[in-house]
Amino acid sequence: MFSGGGMAWAERQMKLGHFSVSPSPPGLHPDLAGLSCRYAPIRSEQGVVLSVIVLPLGEPDVDFSRLAARLLARLSRSDNEGRPVPAEGPTPALDPRSFDLEARAIRGELSRAAALAKTWVLANFSWLVLRFRVRVGAFVPEHYLRQTALNTDFRKFDDGLKLTVDCSLETADQIEHDLAAAHARGICVYGTHRQNQALMTCLVPSPMRDDHVHFVDGAAGGYASAAIMLKAQMEAIGSRQ
Repeated sequence: MFSGGGMAWAERQMKLGHFSVSPSPPGLHPDLAGLSCRYAPIRSEQGVVLSVIVLPLGEPDVDFSRLAARLLARLSRSDNEGRPVPAEGPTPALDPRSFDLEARAIRGELSRAAALAKTWVLANFSWLVLRFRVRVGAFVPEHYLRQTALNTDFRKFDDGLKLTVDCSLETADQIEHDLAAAHARGICVYGTHRQNQALMTCLVPSPMRDDHVHFVDGAAGGYASAAIMLKAQMEAIGSRQ
């Protein structure tokens, strides 16, 4: 959780080109080892996958904090606390279309063909292990999949609230009603977007540890569509001032 405007300030500085870290030499690429997406799209079990972005009008205050707490309380009463990933973990999948992207991420000094071959082997091996729950040494697939669900980044607070949640249609209606009322009172601007599925992108430094992180977004617009709605509200406010 981050509050106080620091994240927004840092983003503005980056967009202005003010970096504290010097640019890397030409041809040097970041280390993206462990970056992958080997799970099938996650279909809603509760009714709808709802993407939400809520920002305060001005500095976060008591009213905004109460609004965020109210939204989270609504989700805490739903199954799995709104988490879009089932408690037993997501479904492993093989998607050849993602092999090239993952190969580019892990390529390093490997040739493209070698990187693709490595990706194909790793993807098929991990699919077999997770799909059929095959224990490999100290690796326990059931534990890894449950930890994947727990480590999913489906809600965050950085000067505002961002959610990708699986909830009932009634809960989604209540959340959007709360947001509309708060916006009318000048507490927040917000954007929401509904879809039937969520997508995951994974960062797994080592499958033998529990510090892997999984980023989730709506599969049909997600945060990008919610941001369009939020920006329209901000522009409408700006045009009235």
